[in-house]
Amino acid sequence: MQAGQRYQLLEQWEKDDLVANFVTLIGQAARSVQERMVWHFYLVDDELGARVGEGLDIGLADIKDLPPLASQTLSEDELARLKNLGSNGPRDVEGLTMTHCVPNEHVVVSR
Repeated sequence: MQAGQRYQLLEQWEKDDLVANFVTLIGQAARSVQERMVWHFYLVDDELGARVGEGLDIGLADIKDLPPLASQTLSEDELARLKNLGSNGPRDVEGLTMTHCVPNEHVVVSR
């Protein structure tokens, strides 16, 4: 399963937690690293890229023209997504289900 499909199959609270964690942790990196990560997230899924970018105050215009890294070889699908970065829409998840290795519930533990 592709990362973008997996993201689309998450429950909303799981997406929210994932984005919050990415923003918190990537926010500690240098701006150039933050921009590159947002670029990668847009390749995965437009919503994910936009939400992490918003949390880091990095817009699509800030990263849209970044080229792939010199050590990176993109597949045909990735090259097509790169060409339409930010306009790809969600991945198709029709007929797919995700299995969880943890219970599929959000439990808040207060201490």
